[in-house]
Amino acid sequence: MEKFFSPSKWFVGFCGLFIIVWLALGYIRDQRIKEEAMLLVDKHFSYRYPIGDGSKKVLCEAQSENAKIIRRTTTDAQVQVSGKQVRTIDGVKTESPFKGNITLYKNENIWRVGQLQSIE
Repeated sequence: MEKFFSPSKWFVGFCGLFIIVWLALGYIRDQRIKEEAMLLVDKHFSYRYPIGDGSKKVLCEAQSENAKIIRRTTTDAQVQVSGKQVRTIDGVKTESPFKGNITLYKNENIWRVGQLQSIE
């Protein structure tokens, strides 16, 4: 049997390089979605409001530590974000862990919040 095609070292190298670039782009895309989700959760889970006559204030700051993509398509992504919330009431700080799911929708190459849900 005769060989009709035998790949050269340049062809194999090009295919290997193409696969490496494709995997790197997927990794960068996932990291971008995770970072965007963490920033949005920090923004939405942080708040400040006065108590009573306004002399006491409650300050709550969310600090995201970990994000995990649960589901991703070309137009939407669901990400689970966990971290801690630091509540300050009249200078007394308390920390508590939090976990939330955020659904992001892609519109004109910009990820926008679709749904935000607190799990814990």
